[in-house]
Amino acid sequence: MLEQQPKPDTPPNNLPPRWFHDPPHPNDSGLFLSEAVFNRTLLLFPLVGYTILGLTLINMVILLIPLQPLNGVWVLETMGYFVEGGWFPLLGLVCILYGRWGYVDRWELRLWRFLSRMTLWVGLGYLLIVPVGIRQTWQIDTMNQAQLQTQRVEYNQVFAQAQERLEQSQSLEDLNALRVWIFPDRILPMLENPQELKKQLQQELTQAQTQWEEQLERHRKAQRLTLIKQSVKWNLGAMIAGGAFLGIWHKTRWSRHVRLR
Repeated sequence: MLEQQPKPDTPPNNLPPRWFHDPPHPNDSGLFLSEAVFNRTLLLFPLVGYTILGLTLINMVILLIPLQPLNGVWVLETMGYFVEGGWFPLLGLVCILYGRWGYVDRWELRLWRFLSRMTLWVGLGYLLIVPVGIRQTWQIDTMNQAQLQTQRVEYNQVFAQAQERLEQSQSLEDLNALRVWIFPDRILPMLENPQELKKQLQQELTQAQTQWEEQLERHRKAQRLTLIKQSVKWNLGAMIAGGAFLGIWHKTRWSRHVRLR
């Protein structure tokens, strides 16, 4: 009587694939990941992509509340937030569409079609805010110059009043009181001669006015330079972001032509 040969130990076909297998060399300490692990990791991309788009939408709504279209500073700063955060939706779209192949649900195909159409409007929106940003920059610069001019007039009135009081003061008591009023935080040498004290106050007043004018001019130049740098950065960024969204709209035209029953 022949003995029955044992059947080979082969796993059934309906078992899931192994996630990893031993290395070919017994001395290797690592493991070889299977293709199933690779496919599982690809599923993380759309999850991260939809999460990024959702968070971006929430941030946009928060930024627009409260809406202040007549406030030039708010308009320009909001534009800057949109430009500097433009890479978030771009990254989200790439994560959603990267490495996708095989079976896709119809609801997701409809969502892709909607996102593809939205990239057109978002790209055009970025391009359209460029002239708005340039106009707001000019208006903000004009407003800043007007404020500095008002400040210059106010301080010149103070200096003129101090100059008038200095010319009218003759006694030592009046000159000392005027010195405390003009320079409350400065310690000047005490002089007993009214003429010398008056001459000293005249020099200090002229020097203070000159220094203040120089400081105001430096502040004006620094303020304008900062505004121009921010405007150039945000306007160029808006053009680049607009071109990127229009490029995605063009590359995803296939999603708008998919027939969904």
